[in-house]
Amino acid sequence: MKIGLLITPYASRPLDEVLADLRRTHPVLEAVEIGMNPYSSLGHGDPRRLGASQAARDEWEETILRHGFHLSSISAHGNPLHPRRAFAKLSIDRFRQSVELMGKLDASLLRDGRGRPVRVVNGFSGLPGQVVKGGKKLLQRGTVPLWNTAPWPDEHFDAHKLQMELAGKVWRELAKVARDGGVKVGFELHPNMLAHNAESYLELIERSGDDGATLGLNFDPSHFFWRGIDPLAMLRHLRRQVPAGAVKHSHGKDAFTDRFNTEVNGCLSMVPYSDEAHRPWRFVAIGEGWDPVNGPHNLNWWQRYVTELQLGGYDHVVSIEHEDSRKSFEEGLAKAVRVLDSAVNRDAPGPITWAKR
Repeated sequence: MKIGLLITPYASRPLDEVLADLRRTHPVLEAVEIGMNPYSSLGHGDPRRLGASQAARDEWEETILRHGFHLSSISAHGNPLHPRRAFAKLSIDRFRQSVELMGKLDASLLRDGRGRPVRVVNGFSGLPGQVVKGGKKLLQRGTVPLWNTAPWPDEHFDAHKLQMELAGKVWRELAKVARDGGVKVGFELHPNMLAHNAESYLELIERSGDDGATLGLNFDPSHFFWRGIDPLAMLRHLRRQVPAGAVKHSHGKDAFTDRFNTEVNGCLSMVPYSDEAHRPWRFVAIGEGWDPVNGPHNLNWWQRYVTELQLGGYDHVVSIEHEDSRKSFEEGLAKAVRVLDSAVNRDAPGPITWAKR
């Protein structure tokens, strides 16, 4: 398995310069994840331009390979279900362009821990606003996505089902686009998105007519820690529910649950991320997390995480995403790299010499 990095925080600097610095300061990094989504700039690659020009693609690929990196995925996180049509269209366009680009890239750029080409585009499921039926059509009202988190009052259950019905129609079409291009999709199960846990992910792929072979996950444990979810238990559950293999990509990110705040207000909170002292939870550098279900997220936890991924057949990358607001990017990255360098298994397993079976 490889250690990678989402390089979006460096988007204001030239790609060649960023990769040269990373190779010099963090030689254990083997892959990069590049953002091409509506929430970020296109400083490290415009999927429409790269998809349309073989010469531009060749130059882009050569830049990445020359510095000793592979491309783990394209980050196309948007909201294709947004009630504002313009943003939904932008999200869908970026997703389609990213899928088209990923399908055209040379296989030498795309290698997992076993040397196999892996074509993945990461994103969110998206979240609609209020969905209503207008004859045979599903229509949206309002301009703000609505996240329904409990089945009562009853209208919230009904609203969720209509949202899922709409999402199934959209993702049935987008899954075909990805499938036709030989590309896998990695949903990041993020709060304020329709697919945000195992239950909602499984419901969405069923409504989309997919078995998880195309519509998979960009598995990010940081979104589960603070909600009382055991990511290892979730991986085992998904292994049974999705024989095709749900995990297509993994983010390496950690979270700390502050029990002095959660014991007063719980974990759902509108306290800004910048107000760390009053947040019920916050993102932290890998290895510094804690929550009451999983305990400390120390080296041993990350070793068990890597093992659980590999037991499910995943051997691609753990891509570091730095969002620790109490550290510089450089310090947070250095600490994350130290933990993952000891946690990942880079070599294929050796033979079992002590038993016949």
